[in-house]
Amino acid sequence: MQTHDELLAPYVIANSDGGAVDWNDLKAKILEREDEMKTLLHQAGAQFGVNPEIAAEVFAEVGIGTPLSEEERAFIHTQFVNLMNWFQACHAAHLAGTETPPRPGNPDN
Repeated sequence: MQTHDELLAPYVIANSDGGAVDWNDLKAKILEREDEMKTLLHQAGAQFGVNPEIAAEVFAEVGIGTPLSEEERAFIHTQFVNLMNWFQACHAAHLAGTETPPRPGNPDN
């Protein structure tokens, strides 16, 4: 996946005065807008039942918003994998007619 710098490099963008736009300023504004979009999508997802682990994994994979550190990316992916494993365990429990396992990290278990 291309970085913001790679995506913007071929373009010459001028401001309303005809002068060149500062790339760092433009990149910061784009990232700020993407972060705002990501926040709104997280909120909408929560309202409609999308697990936050799934939303975070998709946003990290797509690369929307402020780039994540290696540690942040690994944490998000681990949370996603744990959720997928729990879904699989729930499905197996349902098929076996046994009790659903507690959700990892849920204090309400």
